[in-house]
Amino acid sequence: MAAAKSTAATAFVKVKTLKTGSTAAIKSTVKVVESKPVFVKVETLKPGSTAATKSTVKVVESNPVKATGGGGGRGGRLSVNSRSLIDDETTLSSSLLVTNKLGDLKFGSWIESFIRGTGIQMDDYLATSLIDLYAKCGSIDKAYNLFHGLIKKDLVAYTAMILGCGINGRANDAIELFDEMMNAEINPNIVTITGILTAYSHIGMVEEAYLCFISLQKYGLSPSVDHYAIVVDVLSRAGRLEEAHGLIKGMSNQPHAGVWGALLLGCSLHNNLELGEIAAAHCIELEPDSSGYRSLLANIYASSGRWDDAERLRKGVEETGYNKLPGCSWIEEAKA
Repeated sequence: MAAAKSTAATAFVKVKTLKTGSTAAIKSTVKVVESKPVFVKVETLKPGSTAATKSTVKVVESNPVKATGGGGGRGGRLSVNSRSLIDDETTLSSSLLVTNKLGDLKFGSWIESFIRGTGIQMDDYLATSLIDLYAKCGSIDKAYNLFHGLIKKDLVAYTAMILGCGINGRANDAIELFDEMMNAEINPNIVTITGILTAYSHIGMVEEAYLCFISLQKYGLSPSVDHYAIVVDVLSRAGRLEEAHGLIKGMSNQPHAGVWGALLLGCSLHNNLELGEIAAAHCIELEPDSSGYRSLLANIYASSGRWDDAERLRKGVEETGYNKLPGCSWIEEAKA
C-alpha cells in the first residue's frame, strides 16, 4: 500500500523488536504514535498488509527527516502528518532542554518551526526554553520576539534574557530588562546577578556593579566566586586596585585563578608592580603550567624599568615551554 506524499516535516525512530521465542532482534523504522522517555508506542505495517500492528519498543536511534513518500513495504516507513508525531509538550520541552545544553541553534529553530507548523500550543514553558536557547546563542532578536509574546514574564524568562544580553554585548538591553524586572517586584537569583554584573562590566559601570554586588544579601543570596571575579575585574579596569585587592582578601570562599587574574590584568593596565607581583604569585600557584600570568608580570616589570626581571621571566617561559591556552570559539558547520 503506497503512502501518500507529503512535504510536512516528520520523524521516525529506528527500533529493534524481539519476536516471541526468538533471540534475534529485527531492525525496522517505524512511525511514532506516542512518545515517552526510553520507550515509544509505534505502528508497523508489514509488506503486503493493510493492517497496522501496534507494539511498545525501546528507542535505539531517533532522526527527524522529511517525508518523501514510498511504499508501505519499505520497512514500515509511512508518510504521516507531523502533527500526529509528537503530541506532548513535555516531550518537546525535554528536547529543548538537551538542545540548550548543546547550544544547538539549528535544531532549536527546527523545533520552533515544528511547533508553529503543527499547531501545538506554544505555552510560556516552551517559549521560555526557546528564549534561553536563542539568548545563549546570540539570536537576541528572536529571543525578544518570544519574550514579548509571553503571557506571564517570570524570573526564569527575565534571567534568560538578561544573561543572554549580558554575555552578547547588549549591556543596555540587559540593564533595561533588569530594571523592568525589579519594577515588577521579581527578585533575582544567582544567575540573574551574573548576567547583570556582566552587563555592567561590559560598559564600565563600576558603581552600579559594586552596588548590585553588595545588594545580594538583601535578596538572601550569597555571592559566588564568579561574581567576585566580575566585580574584581570591573574595579581593576577602573584603576581601583586596592579596593579590588581588599575585596579578594575578604572573600569567604577560596578565590580561583580567574579572580586573581582579573586583578593582575588591572595591575598590568595601570602599571601597579606591588599588587601585580602578589596577584601573579597566586595565579602561578593555582595554575603553574600557564604562561599568560608570567607574560603579564613580565610586561609590568618592563613598564617599571625592571628589564632584567622581565627578560628572566620571558626566557623562563620559552625554555620551560609553559602552555599558552589558545582562544577558541564554537561554530556551526554548514553542510551542503
